[in-house]
Amino acid sequence: FTSNGTFTWDATGTIDILVVGGGGGSGHSLYHNGGGGGGQVLHATNYTLPSGNYSITVGSGGEGGNNSGSGGNNPNPSPYNNGGGDHPGYHGQPSSFGSIATAYGGGYGGTWDATKGGHGGSGGGGWENGSSGRQGGNAITSGTPSGFTRYGNDGATGQGNSQGAGGGGGAGQQGGQGSHKNGGDGVQIEIHGGTHTYAGGGGGAHYNTGNGANGGNGGAGGGGYGSGGFGQQGTDGLGGGAGGSERAQTGNGKRGGHGVVIVRYDVDQ
Repeated sequence: FTSNGTFTWDATGTIDILVVGGGGGSGHSLYHNGGGGGGQVLHATNYTLPSGNYSITVGSGGEGGNNSGSGGNNPNPSPYNNGGGDHPGYHGQPSSFGSIATAYGGGYGGTWDATKGGHGGSGGGGWENGSSGRQGGNAITSGTPSGFTRYGNDGATGQGNSQGAGGGGGAGQQGGQGSHKNGGDGVQIEIHGGTHTYAGGGGGAHYNTGNGANGGNGGAGGGGYGSGGFGQQGTDGLGGGAGGSERAQTGNGKRGGHGVVIVRYDVDQ
């Protein structure tokens, strides 16, 4: 499923289920932005599913921030909000398979001034420069449903002295920092006709003496690259986090990639 729908199950036997939340967005390009976190990944194999109709929700990627100055407050709700008085991007939206499994969206990337990366399925990366508040967000670990394995990692702390914003966490790896400000790689899952990588983190932006410089790479699994100008949007259908943007170009932050829900079963059951 790449959009909301209903899954009807009237068979016996077992099923494989993959639920990936939407990736986190990144802040407006004027300010040293961390990469968004990848969406949480929940995976179950050989799951015994009672017959019935199951509502499917596919989480959207978090929108990029549109506030071009300091302030504006942090609009993200709990449990995604990690404090700070500035307006970063938005967290990704959760995806769900009925009431059985809900995967959190990825955390937003941190932004100037002292607004840390957001919590989420994987945490967003912290902003660059400044003396405080550069921490990345944490992966949310609560509420893993029975029979599922949860994947998600923390975002990286941003660095001072123009060393780069933090990469967003990916489902398979923590975000990078400093000269290695890449988004964390996603996790490889064997489903849907082969092995695919889901929910990479966005790379952190890089700022150096007022001019744009190269940012971090996006994590494998749909994470967007960070930049000294515009970062890259996360990949839809993979739940990748957005790359962080910087002031060599001016505009709204980038959004995270939309999530996905996949089911696999033997049609001869």
